[in-house]
Amino acid sequence: MAAPSPTTAPALALLRDRLVQLEFHPPIHAAHLGADRGTPEQRLAWALEHTGDGSALSCVLRLFLIGVEVPADSARAALGAELVEGLIARGLLVLWGSGVKSEFAIAFSGEAAVAQDFTAHTAADKRDDFVTPVGGATRILGVLTVPTPGGRVLEIGTGQGLPAVFASQWAKAAVGTDISERSLRCAAMTAELNRRGNVEFRKGSLFEPVASTGEQFDAIISNPPFVISPRAA
Repeated sequence: MAAPSPTTAPALALLRDRLVQLEFHPPIHAAHLGADRGTPEQRLAWALEHTGDGSALSCVLRLFLIGVEVPADSARAALGAELVEGLIARGLLVLWGSGVKSEFAIAFSGEAAVAQDFTAHTAADKRDDFVTPVGGATRILGVLTVPTPGGRVLEIGTGQGLPAVFASQWAKAAVGTDISERSLRCAAMTAELNRRGNVEFRKGSLFEPVASTGEQFDAIISNPPFVISPRAA
């Protein structure tokens, strides 16, 4: 398939369109690449072996599912030179040696695209500020949140931002809060991937980012962490 023609749409929205065009389905591809068996190192080796044909789909799988660098020319051939430059400017793609690498994984939950962290291949890949991939509880929260059409929604602990983005489809505006800068970066990219301009993300613990603003909300949603951490953590 040909890469998309230049347009004025935001780079992340164009990336979602291109991934859909290439039939990028992370759960299906992950199963095919052997992501459910073997050691992390073995899974990486199998994934690279199965994506070595030089196709556009293999290129985006390496970038946005596996999380390894690809030659810059391969990325331009798969996505288009203008889109690659736009994604570098936005901070999703980073220059890596003579190639490029994605800062975040891209997944899909239904039709919604989501920015999140890659599953670590080695111990060195693990992060203290890891942004958890979309799980069942997040999907349930997004789907079962009672709509308040025309209202305002607040999400506490937004993570990768999916519930707030889901709510923004019917709400007048949505605000997500989180203490993690990396989570807020993912959440903002999730909103842009899905062309949701009525979502805002703010840094702070729980209600702190809105406590002194006088803002009122018609719904408050949250999918809090399941693990209780020590106070010093």
